[in-house]
Amino acid sequence: MTDFFELDINKYTLAELKNMLNLHEGFTLEDVVQKEDALRERLLADSNITHNKKNDVVNFLENVKQKLYVYSCDLLKIF
Repeated sequence: MTDFFELDINKYTLAELKNMLNLHEGFTLEDVVQKEDALRERLLADSNITHNKKNDVVNFLENVKQKLYVYSCDLLKIF
């Protein structure tokens, strides 16, 4: 799986990160958590991915979740 996409979060725009988790405009913090959890569960259930690669992707997903969380909090401050 890590061979399929870049795991450096800084190489993605916010739009790309939202798309990665299939989030739509107006998403909530709960949406971010649910979508990240679902993607993580699919990853962990895939027996074709090595343990090390799973750890790398899980760390990446944590970073995605955190970045989208900060983005959401910043949006809430505006409104």
